[in-house]
Amino acid sequence: MARLPWADFMQAHARPHLVSVHLPKSDNEGSAAVVGWARTGLMRVVRLLGAKGNYSVSVVRITGTPAIHLAFAREEDALALAGALAAKPVEGDPEWASERSCRLDPGDLEAAVSVLSPPRRIG
Repeated sequence: MARLPWADFMQAHARPHLVSVHLPKSDNEGSAAVVGWARTGLMRVVRLLGAKGNYSVSVVRITGTPAIHLAFAREEDALALAGALAAKPVEGDPEWASERSCRLDPGDLEAAVSVLSPPRRIG
């Protein structure tokens, strides 16, 4: 698996699989911190799930509420992330082979990471 820049990924992979993660609204000052934290956490979940194909991550602010788009070359990788986040299929844009979406609160992401992380050894 390789994480690619969005433009490179989209050029290399026609009609990838999208998981769209919508974040809670926050004030302008806190928004950048929440988005950065969520983006980092989502990339960690993708790694923990062992994605086998290429993927890319992009922050989107079209509607004013931030979202993180994760595009995958392999449907299996998108399905694994969608399952971990309880993302549901949505009527998609023809740009995507499949599309799933969810709303994510910070606690949901922490729960997904803790379930997927191997136990820490003490001592």
